[in-house]
Amino acid sequence: MLVMALCACSIPTGFDPLSRGPHLGSFMGVSFGDQLSDVAARFPQAVPETSPFGAETLRLSDVRSGNVTYKTVVFEFLWHGGGMQLVMARFAPSYGTGIAADFTQRLGTPGLSESTGPHHGVEAQWHLPDGTNISLNTAIGRLVIVGPSGKILSDDIRMREEKGEEFAS
Repeated sequence: MLVMALCACSIPTGFDPLSRGPHLGSFMGVSFGDQLSDVAARFPQAVPETSPFGAETLRLSDVRSGNVTYKTVVFEFLWHGGGMQLVMARFAPSYGTGIAADFTQRLGTPGLSESTGPHHGVEAQWHLPDGTNISLNTAIGRLVIVGPSGKILSDDIRMREEKGEEFAS
């Protein structure tokens, strides 16, 4: 039986009438746009950090959501009130099939692309009408979600890769 791993994601089962397409509103109950202080209050065990790009982040370790235990989850926040706009999560590859099935069921068939950098392989990608981009590499257990206003934070993923950090694109 496939693990339905992202039950904690807020994904309506139809279409969002404002974006006219599938919509991903949150991850682990943290909505895109939520403020750092609110997320820190929700997860007091989160460790505050500063990303290579200079954005404030909160890092969770060994956190369970639905049927998945994530090794690491990083929420990254835009400055000047932009809120949470980037999620990077690592999980054991054994959860990958269930996570992929859940996203596919809720968001449709992904596009597939060859991953670049040190993490070669095929990544499933969803590009949603509201600007949210999701990349899932089940082979290495990595999920990256760039929220609707988070495109500027995409550079942070590249910078982490260049520094040899855990969350690379």
